[in-house]
Order: sequence, then structure tokens, then C-alpha cells
Amino acid sequence: MCGRYTIVHTHKELIARFRVTKALIESRARFNIAPTQKVPVVIYESQRVLEEVSWGLIPSWSKEPDKFKPLINARAETLAEKPSFRSAFKKRRCLIPADGFFEWQTKAGKKIPVRITLKEGTLFSFAGLYEDRKDPAGETLRTCTIITVPANEKIAPIHERMPAILRPEDEEIWLATKPEETEKAFGCLKSYPDDQIEYYEVSSLVNSARVDTEECIAPAAKQLRLLPE
Repeated sequence: MCGRYTIVHTHKELIARFRVTKALIESRARFNIAPTQKVPVVIYESQRVLEEVSWGLIPSWSKEPDKFKPLINARAETLAEKPSFRSAFKKRRCLIPADGFFEWQTKAGKKIPVRITLKEGTLFSFAGLYEDRKDPAGETLRTCTIITVPANEKIAPIHERMPAILRPEDEEIWLATKPEETEKAFGCLKSYPDDQIEYYEVSSLVNSARVDTEECIAPAAKQLRLLPE
């Protein structure tokens, strides 16, 4: 699964990397993004739009959205079958910018947080879905979810799944593929190559969703090197 992630790059870098032509928000550095928080996403609406939505998808058909548990992740293997994701997979795909994500590795019976990034620490995008629903006042509320795939060999010792990181050349396919061509979109959902991934242990500060400071991504004091593969 993917339950925490980071975007420490600047707004200007994000705009350039994802070729955004219309920004509805000013992004800021985020060191410990948690479910239900507002997150930046890139949506294609005749142009690439950067906006802010709530992380945790709530289907439009939910009759009691206030009681519906937000869906922070969606398994790639069942996107076309699950009622919660089926329509969004056809019509409402998005890019969710990130430059790292957290998982917890079990060592000696303890959960140790690690930050996983691409080599060189570059920006990348998770494959995401979004959904719209109306609140009681008639306002549109937009929510999103991060798609997951089986973990690659490097991440498998930490967790059996990982977020679907899109290769740059697949981002346009993911955003703009027509509803009747979802097989093309599904082809973008792959485990990212092992040799392009690295990770390191971080402080337990990241365990608290209330902490969103640079210390969350600093290497743990007792282990400043990369964890062994």
C-alpha cells in the first residue's frame, strides 16, 4: 500500500516537470503527507491543470459519504471490476506528484520507517484516480486515490505492494487515453525497475501524521547509510 509520501520540490519545479499550463494552487514542500489531507494532483481537462483534492476517494454513488471510509489506495489488478473504481479508471485518471514515499520495515519485531525514492531524488508521479461528488450545499468535492501494484524485488522485503509509479513516457497515455481504450491505460501500471529505486531509514517522527517537517526525511541518526538490499 501507500500511506505516506513526500513532495519536497518547489512549485516551479513541479510545474515544469509535469508541463502544467494552468495552476489553481501554489504547491509547497510537504514532508509527511497523510491520508485525508489535501494533495496536489494533475488532471487533464483540455490542458494540464494542477489542483488540490482530498486524498481518500469517496465514490459519487455513496449515499452516506460522511460514513464512507475514504479509499486511499486501489489495487491495479481489480480496477476494472471494483464498483468504487471502475468508472474513475475509465474517465477520471490523474497524476499525483511525489518525490518519495514511506513504508515500514519489520526488523527484530519493530516497525522501522524508511523513505523510498528514485535515484537522483527526482520528481515522479503516482498513477491516480479521482472522483467528484456533491456536498449538501451542492458544492463539488473532489477526492483521489493512489493505485498500487505488486512490489518489485527491491521493495518486496519491506512490503508486498508499492505505488504504481508512472514512467515519464506513460504519463500522457495515463492522462489522455479514451474511456474505450482502458487497456492502453492499464499497460502503464507496472512495478518500477529495481535499479532505479533506493531507500533509507528515517526517524520515527514520520509515524505521526501531525508532524510535517524536514526532519521526517532526514536519515535516521543511527543509520546514515542506505539500508542493505
